[in-house]
Amino acid sequence: MSSTLAAIAFDPTIRGVFVVLTGVVVLCGSTYLLLATNTGIRTGFLIAITCLAGWMFTMGAIWWMYGIGLKGKDPSWIEREVNFTRDDAVAVEQVNRLPRTEDLPDPAKLLAAYTAKNPDVAEKILATEGEGFTPSTLTKAVTVVPTLKPQVDAKLNGWRILPESDSRRGDAVAASDATLVNTKVFGETTSSSDYITKDVFFYGGKKAAEPETVKGDNNLLEKAWNRVASTIQVKNPPLFAAITLQKTTDVVVAPGEAPPLPVIDENAEIITVVLERNLGNKRFVPALFTIFNGILFAVFAWMLHNKDKRAMAARASGRPPRPADVGQYLPLVVLMVLAGGFAGISFVTARVLNPPKPNTAKVSPYECGIVDQVPPPERFPVRFYLVAMIFIVFDIEIIFFYPFTTIYKELGGYGIAVIAIFSFAVFESFVYLIGKGALNWGPAKQERRSSEMVDAARTSRTTVRRVGLDGREAATEQVPNEAAA
Repeated sequence: MSSTLAAIAFDPTIRGVFVVLTGVVVLCGSTYLLLATNTGIRTGFLIAITCLAGWMFTMGAIWWMYGIGLKGKDPSWIEREVNFTRDDAVAVEQVNRLPRTEDLPDPAKLLAAYTAKNPDVAEKILATEGEGFTPSTLTKAVTVVPTLKPQVDAKLNGWRILPESDSRRGDAVAASDATLVNTKVFGETTSSSDYITKDVFFYGGKKAAEPETVKGDNNLLEKAWNRVASTIQVKNPPLFAAITLQKTTDVVVAPGEAPPLPVIDENAEIITVVLERNLGNKRFVPALFTIFNGILFAVFAWMLHNKDKRAMAARASGRPPRPADVGQYLPLVVLMVLAGGFAGISFVTARVLNPPKPNTAKVSPYECGIVDQVPPPERFPVRFYLVAMIFIVFDIEIIFFYPFTTIYKELGGYGIAVIAIFSFAVFESFVYLIGKGALNWGPAKQERRSSEMVDAARTSRTTVRRVGLDGREAATEQVPNEAAA
């Protein structure tokens, strides 16, 4: 038994799971026991389980919207094929629609023709890219002049080119690099320096989810409609990516010299890496979690509503309330027993798993092993405890307010006076905590001293001690006098 407990204490993963489970059980159990003491065992359980389901529903909705927390598999690119030449048969028939690189427009001529008709664009390119800029790929051409993208896309038979500014291009290139390295296309030492990526093309996917070619092309109404159309389109069409690349020339670098910039080997074939987008189920898991807890919350809230209606009908009929039952204080007794038992078991378990073996290093502050040269400083207050006190204050207030709202009519003016005194005590505690700075989480404000508090005689010359200047002041004063003479 002791070896099992020692193994659990040693493994941080198992220990973390047990710590979280213990915290959840203690939090939920203590809340239920307090509610059961004030409202009864059944009503307290309904309130506690309804609040827990509502909280889980809210947390699941946040996970669902932002894709965090409990989530499924993230979207990723899946390798479909690597074409070393376009003459071979392809596994993805959509690749046959993509024109060969030699059949595509020449990027330099395409950009020259456009800038000849638009001198202002030529001036912008000169200012950003410098004189003599010539695009080596269509990607560079549509990157410097985004308005060329529709013209290029029209010649791609349904495919579309991605500029360098498109974040999806980097994701596809990274997946292509991983595919080439894993398949060892250029040998055992294949790396991204063995080739140069030329163009990235996309085919398929949701048309409404495509980004703007030029920022500001779509007005606000078109953007809203694209978002709605993309949302209501439940089925996602397949999305393919074709990344074209070409091998670089082999260069022998002498020891101690920097490698030269990679140069494309014009005799090498253009390789096409074809990928397919796997959308995964990133938001599917939190969606199921949210829907499930939403159903539980609705069912428990409906049960609470019916119970409240029956209680109101009973009070309206004039039936005398049931006499107080001593058993309603049973949850409070159970809470006290559990609290004492938990504390006792914690101390005993700590003694069994980690018996005290004091030594000089352990008894020193922070157990850092450094011998103290000066006494340790006094403890400073931690603001977390003040925030915890605020939480306890409002927690107690809410726990007492709920039963008061159910019987405030029977209590009359006496009940209102008592709850007013109780609220005043709670509010006074809150004001005290605010006065202690419990909510001041920002940087401390530095108060500037007024000029009246600063002595005019206190200067850097009179307050800063100078070391090693003995005998130099006279020499310093003598040099200017000689220069003046």
